[in-house]
Amino acid sequence: MIVKTLFQHDGQLKLGEVEIKLLPGIPILHVVGQPDSHIRECGIKLKSALRSCEMNWPKGHQIVVNLRPSYFRKRSSGADLAIALGFLALTNQLNDRVKARLTECTVYGELSLDGRVFAPPDLPSALKACGMSLITGTASENIRDGEWL
Repeated sequence: MIVKTLFQHDGQLKLGEVEIKLLPGIPILHVVGQPDSHIRECGIKLKSALRSCEMNWPKGHQIVVNLRPSYFRKRSSGADLAIALGFLALTNQLNDRVKARLTECTVYGELSLDGRVFAPPDLPSALKACGMSLITGTASENIRDGEWL
């Protein structure tokens, strides 16, 4: 599953991708592609948010997240939501309407431990940088139904 998001690079937001795959193994999240500490820590937030929203963390699978492009270190306060929605789409925990929107939009939001999503403080810059519709904002219990899109 591939989801478009934004990363900070040289003081600007750049369009990038989050690629997510499940592999057999101990259920843990691995992030590769030069993530900063905020992005590396998103696995803990993701697990807490999923449980809070009564969604499933994979049993017997590792979640592997690849950040692209690979040539620069990724900083982002908004990649949390792209990783979360990509994972939910991959594991068939989103409805078809939301899955379809993921292919058309850039996803940029901060995930809270209880499943709420907040627009990052650099949202105006994000709107200019993405060049397409942007998914961000409060999501909590409506995440499955797509009512917040």
